[in-house]
Amino acid sequence: MVLSEELTGKNFILSYSTSQDDSTTVLFKGVEYDVVHSDLTDGIWVQFSDQPKDYKLVLFDQLIPDKKALLPNAYIIPVQWQQVIEKLRLHGIQYTILNEPKEIAIKTYKFSNVAFARAPFEGRQRVQKFDQEEVSMLQRFPAGSVIVPVNQRSAKIIAHLLEPNGPDSFLRWGFFNTIFEGKEYVETYVMEKMAREMIKENPRLLDEYKQALKDHPEVYNNQWAKVNWFYQRTAYHDKKKNIYPVGRIFSTEF
Repeated sequence: MVLSEELTGKNFILSYSTSQDDSTTVLFKGVEYDVVHSDLTDGIWVQFSDQPKDYKLVLFDQLIPDKKALLPNAYIIPVQWQQVIEKLRLHGIQYTILNEPKEIAIKTYKFSNVAFARAPFEGRQRVQKFDQEEVSMLQRFPAGSVIVPVNQRSAKIIAHLLEPNGPDSFLRWGFFNTIFEGKEYVETYVMEKMAREMIKENPRLLDEYKQALKDHPEVYNNQWAKVNWFYQRTAYHDKKKNIYPVGRIFSTEF
C-alpha cells in the first residue's frame, strides 16, 4: 500500500472503468419473472414471482485506470474561495495560511468544452464533463490564501477534492462554477467582421474553427457560440475565464 507521504510526485488514479473484454460468468440467485406490456403507461412492466431461480450472468469485474493526475507537493487556494477552504477544514485537512501576499510559480488547468448537468443534484449544479490542459504561470496570491501540503494523512482525499477529474471533486460539484461565467461579451455583428479579418491574417484559423465545430457540435450549435470561438482568440477576451483558481506547487519551498 502506498503511504500518503509517497504520493507527492506520483501519478494518482482518480477513477476506474470496467473492461469490456475480460469477464467471468457468475451464478445469480434470483426469482422468476415476466416482462409484460403495461396497458396503463404503455411501458414495460416487470412482474416478479416468489419462485427461486438461478441465473448465469456475465460479470465485467476487471478494473482499468481511467482518470489520473500527477500530484504536486502542495495546492494553493486563493483566499476568496472561503466555501472551499471551510470544506477542507471540515474534512480535517491540514493547511497553512499566507500571512502576506506572495508570488508563487504554479501549474493549473485551463478548461474547454464545459457541459453542465441538465438539472441540479443535491442542491448543486454539477459540472458533467470538460476538457482540460495544463498551464504554468507565476501568480501573486493575496494574504489569507491557504497552502495544502500533499504530504499528510488525508493525501488521497485532497487529491479527489482538488484534482478536477476526481469524480467527486469540488469542481465537479459546482464549487467553482463562477470561473465559467464570461464577464466580457461582444456583439455578433462586431465579431462577424473581426472573425473574417482574423482568418485573412491567419488562414489556418479557419481550419481550426471547422475542426472545433466538427468535434463539438453540441457546444458550437448557434451563431453566438461560433463567433465566441473567435472572440476567445482575441486580446479582448477575459484571460481568467475557464482557468482553475487552485494552483499546483511542484516545489518544496512554500
